[in-house]
Amino acid sequence: MKKDSVAKRSGLKVGDVIILVDEVDLSSASVNEVAAALRGNPGTVLKLSVLRKGVEKKFKLEREEFQSNDVASDQVKKNILYLRIDAFSEQVVKDIKAELGQGNYQKGLILDLRDNPGGILSVATDFAALFLSKGAIVSYDMANGDRKTIQVDAPASINVPVAILINQNTASSAEVVAGALQDRNRAVLVGANTFGKGSVQESLKLANGSSIEITVGRLRTPSGKFIEGVGIKPDLIASESQSLPKAIKLITALSDISKPADQKKFPNSNVQSRGHNG
Repeated sequence: MKKDSVAKRSGLKVGDVIILVDEVDLSSASVNEVAAALRGNPGTVLKLSVLRKGVEKKFKLEREEFQSNDVASDQVKKNILYLRIDAFSEQVVKDIKAELGQGNYQKGLILDLRDNPGGILSVATDFAALFLSKGAIVSYDMANGDRKTIQVDAPASINVPVAILINQNTASSAEVVAGALQDRNRAVLVGANTFGKGSVQESLKLANGSSIEITVGRLRTPSGKFIEGVGIKPDLIASESQSLPKAIKLITALSDISKPADQKKFPNSNVQSRGHNG
């Protein structure tokens, strides 16, 4: 859920289950039916009833023009850049590259995937490929027993230390990114165990023009671990309020460890290590 969205400002929370939209019962409706009911012209009022931990709560929201930017950044420390990714939508990789072009991340990056429900799998794997050199990003088992692996063939374009913030609402394609960078020893995960949505679905068009989603496989991390029903475990357990501070400390420490020895001795010099001719 975006930080400045209508839903967030109205008091809705991740995990709320929509049961009524404008007094119409949608408790057993499909995702597409609920999405259609939520749409409307900017300025019109929407009445929602949701279940939150078994308790019904009612909300009134005023629709606004939809803003599709799913990326935000913040320079949390001089050489540490924070990137929040709300979902892996079509423009995300392009938007992230733009944010990276404007930020300073010589010490490292913090990727916030908390409350990220996933999105387009190919976008998520393209994003993960920025941090990974040759090898697997994710694989999935097909119904016929075959396994399909999505790989990166080029060298990584980002080589600084990385911390990823995750929580119980990090799901699907966001779990693919977290699992790939963790398995490939490319990032340290901070927060809580993720949701555990690891199924691959394809849309099948029906003769009447409608479509259905069919599960065609189960996602595995590069080391072969299933995501479905299990999720991704953090390397460092942290509460929501402590996740970012701990990640900043972690990146600072990792950056110091990864400095060449001569730069630690002479931090203000341009000395570079050199080999010796025999």
